[in-house]
Amino acid sequence: MIVTLILALLSAFFALSSPAWAVNVNCPADSLQSALDNASPGDTISVSGTCTGNFLVRNDKVRVFIQSSGACLSATISGGASGTALDIRGKAISVTCMIINGGNQGIVVQRGSNAVLDHNLVQNANREGITVALSASAVITNNEIKGNGTDGIFVTENSSARIGWNNSTDGPAAPNDIHDNQARGIIVSNSASARITSNNIHNNTSYGIYLYRGAQVDAANNDISGNGSDGIHVRTNSTLTLAFDSGIFSNSNSTTTNNTGVGVRCLTGGVLSGQIGTLNGDLGATSIDPSCAGGLLP
Repeated sequence: MIVTLILALLSAFFALSSPAWAVNVNCPADSLQSALDNASPGDTISVSGTCTGNFLVRNDKVRVFIQSSGACLSATISGGASGTALDIRGKAISVTCMIINGGNQGIVVQRGSNAVLDHNLVQNANREGITVALSASAVITNNEIKGNGTDGIFVTENSSARIGWNNSTDGPAAPNDIHDNQARGIIVSNSASARITSNNIHNNTSYGIYLYRGAQVDAANNDISGNGSDGIHVRTNSTLTLAFDSGIFSNSNSTTTNNTGVGVRCLTGGVLSGQIGTLNGDLGATSIDPSCAGGLLP
């Protein structure tokens, strides 16, 4: 009995104090989903090759790091058309230096989860490249997000995101390149919030940044150019603050190539404040409906 008790105590001790592991996954020979399912807190999953399918990080997973095992962007997750290429529901999940290609959606961070997405290429999803939804949060830095079927980044349903920076308003900035998506560069909706700085948001088919249904956005130091409609579009009780803080959030946004619409448009009860900077469009710098509160400084 005593020996059995001692062995049980030792087993519990080593389970609690077991070190984090580096798990190598060489696709297609190895199973990325098995590695995700068996990951312990602190484990790093180093991926090589192309992993084909739709992958889930379960909600019981904590502090799991997913990265390319070789040079940055040397490993690929290739999603099936009917699902999400990488569905994140765990806590403190990190995805670094991966190519996320295809899927109905590229990366989804959802259901109260949180993640850091850094130095990835997210492309060719049928819908959104990156979605943050259902009270989740994400830090989105140093990524290229392009060629997705609708929006580059979608933040919705009481979620929050830091897009282009991480810890301090003094920087350093960590800009994303968000371009050639078939709807909007960034959309924030349904009581979600985002702080967006230092990104290059260009040549998306519709708006550069779109706010609606009670969204709140701080945007500073972004270049918003060549989009197929307004640079920034605000509506339905959403709030936009431009370049009205300290550090990198004190720098104005800019346009180097005119957007097709206006620089900033506000409709149906939006709220505006801050500095317009050089945001511009073929139809002028601003179009502000009388229903919108506040205003923009030069």
